Amino acid sequence: MSVRALLADLLSPFASSEVERPVPVESCVSTTLDTNGEGRGQIPANSGKANGFTLIEVMISLFIFALLSSAALALLTISADSENAARQKSAEISTLRRFTTILRQDMAQALQRPARDARGNPLPAFHAEDEVLAGLVRGGVQILGEGDAAGSSDIQRIEYRFEDNRLSRFAFAHVDGSEAGRETVIFDDVEDITMRYRLVTGQWQDDWRTENILEQPLAMEMTITRQGQAPLRIMTPVGTGYRR
Repeated sequence: MSVRALLADLLSPFASSEVERPVPVESCVSTTLDTNGEGRGQIPANSGKANGFTLIEVMISLFIFALLSSAALALLTISADSENAARQKSAEISTLRRFTTILRQDMAQALQRPARDARGNPLPAFHAEDEVLAGLVRGGVQILGEGDAAGSSDIQRIEYRFEDNRLSRFAFAHVDGSEAGRETVIFDDVEDITMRYRLVTGQWQDDWRTENILEQPLAMEMTITRQGQAPLRIMTPVGTGYRR
């Protein structure tokens, strides 16, 4: 066997195999031919692929946006509710402070001075019966009115009443023979009020009754129960003769 034949036999297995060659760039571009067979221009082979978002991508984006919007709305609602609650609490504290201040001033300025109601009936210097929790004549005030009533006296008749779930303060224009004057509603959601009065002997009793029209309790305790709130207890001395 000759050398040429031997080489042919050795290279015969590789003669039928095809070697993969790189695809030329020109094959990635399609050519549009006119009716005459001439090319009018080259168009990228992948130009048929649509640009933009798929439906799933749009739905996911809308879902995320909805979650963010809901979270922002929840935060705004919580912030608004917190602000309203803080405003109501601040107003409640201010009302309570004004009430306790005025109540203690009234009790501290209580005078041993009897009065008369609108029918002319005598009233003790300090009285408490029925809806009246505390009735007294206090000093240290100036009556603001018209005519002869303006600045005519530095004493005033005061009553604290509990009726129709309201705790109110009544100020009378005159000490004697005057109808109930201006009503100032302190609380309008009161469920119950209990009172205690300290006697001269140091004992406490739930009602105030005395034969001496000039006698006053040494101190007064008022426990107010309002709707949805814990009971509020206020203790204050009465008059200048208070002793511990």
